Parts: sequence; structure tokens; C-alpha cells
Amino acid sequence: MTYHPMDRNIGLFAAYRVLFNLRFYYPVFALFYRDAGVSLEQFAWLQGLWSLTIIVFEVPSGMLADTIGRRTTLRLAGFLAVLEMIIFAVSTDVVGFAVNRILSGFNESLASGADSALLYDSLKARGREGEYKKWLGAAQFYGLTLGSLSTMAGSYLYTWGIRYPIWVTAGCMALAAVVSLFFKEPTASIHRFTWRDETRLLKDSIKDLTSSRSLLYLVALIVVVDTGARIVLVHNSLYYEELLIPVVWFGAVGVGVRLITSVVSKNAYGIDRKLGFFRSSLVMIALMTAGFWGMAVMIPYYGIAFVPVVTSGMYFLTLTVEGEINRRIPSERRATVLSLKNMAVNLAFAAGMPLFAWASHGGLQRGFQSLAAVFTVLAGMVLWSSRRMWNPAHEKLRDI
Repeated sequence: MTYHPMDRNIGLFAAYRVLFNLRFYYPVFALFYRDAGVSLEQFAWLQGLWSLTIIVFEVPSGMLADTIGRRTTLRLAGFLAVLEMIIFAVSTDVVGFAVNRILSGFNESLASGADSALLYDSLKARGREGEYKKWLGAAQFYGLTLGSLSTMAGSYLYTWGIRYPIWVTAGCMALAAVVSLFFKEPTASIHRFTWRDETRLLKDSIKDLTSSRSLLYLVALIVVVDTGARIVLVHNSLYYEELLIPVVWFGAVGVGVRLITSVVSKNAYGIDRKLGFFRSSLVMIALMTAGFWGMAVMIPYYGIAFVPVVTSGMYFLTLTVEGEINRRIPSERRATVLSLKNMAVNLAFAAGMPLFAWASHGGLQRGFQSLAAVFTVLAGMVLWSSRRMWNPAHEKLRDI
């Protein structure tokens, strides 16, 4: 196979995504806010503010990527990530943290659709779009594997100073910004940066999404999966504390969770091809449901075994669902449609966080019990709604 300029984008995509998501403060995320004087309710609303900011900018940023290019959008996201981390590191009150959450939400919205669109269209330019799930899985594998090191290091850095993990993360963001300088633009935009063209782009993208029952199903599935798992992830340090695990071991626990999840991500492409999207989705939803209920019991020490079940299911389904969505949307509107999907995901998370905080007034265990019950009901409803869309002979959704 001869070398093509788009081949370089595949490796650069993995490097960019790994660095962009290498957050050393994740294993102590909730603890940092608590130790900085932020209450659980304020923490919930700060994360809600983050999601609402993404909701506001998600679709405009996707339209921007489809207009000025994926490469330029990712460069802007990379450089803003550095500013985001600096503000996070120097903030000392809720106002400062709110500014950070707003900037972080804007930055996240810039990268969320543009990076996936760049990878898919780079592969499509080579006639290799069928490999999208494979390469996205590889990127997740490297991200989770290297992220396990940041998880371990982050917990130890936290014991030396609660802001050290944030400053180290700022260095990773700087490296991501450098990587973004070497991307090649995979597609030539057909949209002009005018009100009329942008309005038409948005209308056509909404039509792409709403006119296909299979796309609506895929979006609903990932909304339920992502929201439930992400609520777990942002509260994992508090959950570990409830399991009587010392803070110094949070990093080691996080490493184990990430390594298990990385193995699942690496093999997701093969599992998806062998079982088919339908069967693999059913298996993962069943495992996640068991994982949520297992966490709700809060068994001291041993309860950590259920965390990788939930996170692995989320990463697996994020990868496979995104591949199915990309296969059904045109390149010229890819980033915008993906942004509409991401907006739905973050709107659900913004609503879910305050509800989880309300449910947790009776204790964190009560909150996890409520989360398990809601996930079970909603996941069951989504799967039941898709029963007539599956093609049993090919184990895939009919394109209707």
C-alpha cells in the first residue's frame, strides 16, 4: 500500500486524542473540588454548567468544523485547552471554577465532532472507512493505557499538592496543541461562512438525523449509556471512599479500571464484527445494568469490581455506535450531525447531574440505587423501541 498524506492523520489523531484526554486530575476530580471548599451541590451545578456550555456551543462548533475545516477547529481547541488548565490551576473560588467550566465546555465542543470527522474522512479518502471502528478502538486503547499512568501519577501528585495534577495536565494540553499543527485537511468544504449557508447546513443536518429511525435510535442509545456511565465517572473518587479504599490507592484502582477498559476497547472492533452490532449491544447493555446494580450495593473493597464493567460498556458502545452513525451521514455535514448527537448527550448529562445530587441527599448509596433503576428502565425502553429495525440476517440496523 502506497503512502498517502491522509495516512499521517490516523496516527496524529491518536496522539491528539490521547494528549487531549490525558487528565492527571481525573482520579481525584470530585475530591479536589471538595478540598477546595466546593459542596456536593455546587459541584453538581458546576458540572451541569460545563454540559450546558457544551450544549450552547456544540452545534455551532460542528458547523464551524464543516465550514473552516476540521484541522483549524482542532488547532483552536488544542490551544484553548492550555488556557483552560491555567485558569483551573489558579482558581480559588466557585466563580473561578465556573469560568474554567465554561471555557472547558467551549473547548470540548470544538474537539468533540471535529476529531471524529477528521479520522473518518481521512480513512474515507483512502477507501478505508470500514476501518473506522478499528482505529477509533486503537486510539481508545492507547488513551486508556497511557491514561492509567496519569491516573496513578495523579493520585500521588495530589498528596503533594492538590493543584499539581492540574499543572501537569496543562503540559499535556500544550503537546496536543503542537500535534494539531501537523494535521492535513481531509475534505474541501462546500460551505461558505455566511448566515444563509450556515442555516442551510444546520437544517440539512437536522433533517439527516430526524428522517432516519436508525439514527434516532443510535443517538438515544448512546445518550442513556453515556449519561449513566459519566455520572459514575465524575463521582468515582467519592464511591471509592465509601468502599473504605484509602486515597493513596485511588490511582492504583484507576489504573486497573483503565487497563481492563483499554483491552475491551482494543478488541471492540473484532467483537463487533463477530457478534454483529445488535448482539454486542445487547451483551454490553446487560453487563452495564449488572454493573450499576453491583455498584449500588456498595460492597466494601470488592465493589470496585463493578466499575470497569460500567466503563468498559460505555467505551465499547461509544465506539461502535459512533461507527454506525458515521456510516449513515454525508461528509459535508459529518461534524455538524455528530455535534447534534453530542448536544443530546450533554443535555442529558446536564439534567442528570442535579437529579443525581438530589437523589443522593439520603446518602451516596441512595443516589447509586436511583441511577441503577433509571438506567435499567431507560435502556430497556430504548432497546424495545428498536425491535422492528433490526435485520436478523445481517445483525445490523436497517437504514430507515
